[in-house]
Amino acid sequence: PQGAHLEWTSRITSEFFAQGDSEKRLGLPPSAGMDRECADVPKLQHGFLTFCSLPLFQLFAEQFDIECTLQQLEQNI
Repeated sequence: PQGAHLEWTSRITSEFFAQGDSEKRLGLPPSAGMDRECADVPKLQHGFLTFCSLPLFQLFAEQFDIECTLQQLEQNI
């Protein structure tokens, strides 16, 4: 559901930004999408859901008959 979707979006962007902050402290350029100063969160969210979450949920839906969960993810994308 959307509430869970928004909660996990917040968690994953916090994780990404923490990594970017660590990279900056080490004198490295932050990895793509991990710089809190110039990140486009909706674009990051779309990419993460499309390329990471969706393939995983598609596999789960095939194996465990959770089509409603897959439909919710597609709706969130």
